[in-house]
Amino acid sequence: MKKDFDLIRKILLYVEENHKEGSLMINKLEDYDNQTLIFHGKLLKDQGLIEGRALEYLTPGNDEFQCFGLTSGGYEFLDKIRDNTKFKKAIKTIIDEGKDITTTVIAKVIEDQMDI
Repeated sequence: MKKDFDLIRKILLYVEENHKEGSLMINKLEDYDNQTLIFHGKLLKDQGLIEGRALEYLTPGNDEFQCFGLTSGGYEFLDKIRDNTKFKKAIKTIIDEGKDITTTVIAKVIEDQMDI
């Protein structure tokens, strides 16, 4: 499965908006199946942007990702990508330059664009 940075942005925004206390299940984003959401939840956790865990059940298709909230790094990254126009421009710049798209590269490109 490929990383979908639009989905990563959507998940971070969703968690920020909907997480209050305890945990939040990331399985209610339109147009995405549970496996895709779990995969991206794991990526965000591995990057240190959210706290959470995958919940895998015996019944196929019922797996979920349980999120406990954004980390400080998650808030920092979200602040950089919050503006969708800047986010899309950064992704285009990265692709045009032939670089690998990573959270670090996205954040750096947006910072560089703000310095212009």
